[in-house]
Amino acid sequence: MFVSEIENGWLLSLVGSSSVRVVETVKMAIALYKHNIPFILWDAEEILRMITGTDYIGIVPDTVFPRYCHGLFPKNDRIIDFMNLGFEKVDKITENASWYPVEEVQLDK
Repeated sequence: MFVSEIENGWLLSLVGSSSVRVVETVKMAIALYKHNIPFILWDAEEILRMITGTDYIGIVPDTVFPRYCHGLFPKNDRIIDFMNLGFEKVDKITENASWYPVEEVQLDK
């Protein structure tokens, strides 16, 4: 949560779309709303998808730290949470995942 000065006063903003912060962010948003306190919820659509279980989680290679990986996925998919595949339940995860097509790589002759 942070406050910014704007032309006619102040603007209250909430940011917290990571999986470890989203519950607290939503609780704060609900409290502000119930008390008629105006605010902006950053990534509101993505947060709604996270808490309703309709979001996508980007799976990145084990060599990539799963944070700030937005550029590895199409912007239209609005993926904001990322993970490495890991070692647990790999079969279940991979069979339920949606995969992007693999781009062919060709060597010049």
